[in-house]
Amino acid sequence: MIHSLSGGVIKRQQYYNIAKVELPDKTVAFYTYDFPLFVGDRVLVKYQNSTLTGTVLALMPNTPQQSAPFSVKHLKSIIGKAK
Repeated sequence: MIHSLSGGVIKRQQYYNIAKVELPDKTVAFYTYDFPLFVGDRVLVKYQNSTLTGTVLALMPNTPQQSAPFSVKHLKSIIGKAK
């Protein structure tokens, strides 16, 4: 455990695997994933109240929570690969 100079404890950084996914209506959304993925893979995701098939456009593996370009707390996970 690391301590700061002011006497407090520095929070351990969390890392996330984040995928940029294009949905059928060309909307782009970000999701977390915890299994092997590649750009171009077709995946199942929840969007609003539906389960949709999307295409992975980009992967951001091991992204620290503090340096992510958006809040990762509210991201949903990819359900799985589409067949």
